[in-house]
Amino acid sequence: MKISGKIQRATDEALAFAGLIVLGRQILFTLRRDLWSSPGNIASDYVWSEIQKYVESIPGVKLYEVTFTGAESEWVPVAARSEESLADRIGWITGQHVAELREYHPVRVAEEKKHRAAEPEPLPDYPCAERTRILAERAERDTKFDYATKVPPARRGL
Repeated sequence: MKISGKIQRATDEALAFAGLIVLGRQILFTLRRDLWSSPGNIASDYVWSEIQKYVESIPGVKLYEVTFTGAESEWVPVAARSEESLADRIGWITGQHVAELREYHPVRVAEEKKHRAAEPEPLPDYPCAERTRILAERAERDTKFDYATKVPPARRGL
């Protein structure tokens, strides 16, 4: 797969004029409404692995991650030519206050995603379809035989 022409255009233009691009889907859509008509349209163009390869191929550009202040802020990728005043520059462009900024490391990102996936989904206190679905998924997961350890579920302390 190849990087989307719209994503490439947004990346090239932002790096040329501002020296950075915030690569979060919602922020890209908000800042470049001329390229996408809806958030759904950007979802079809946004393939992180291809975007990452493209950005890493640009000389002098490094990847970072940023979180913004606010409820449940996720790490958002940022590509920048310079780290100088990067948090301030991101804030000026997005209009959001930067809570934390760090260099992007794919291994750490993969580990964090795996850890988030391992966290149990919160169970609603009232009977509903969502509660039934979560309980069914937990029951299915807990009754599967673990082929890696060859230990039946009853002996895993479940």
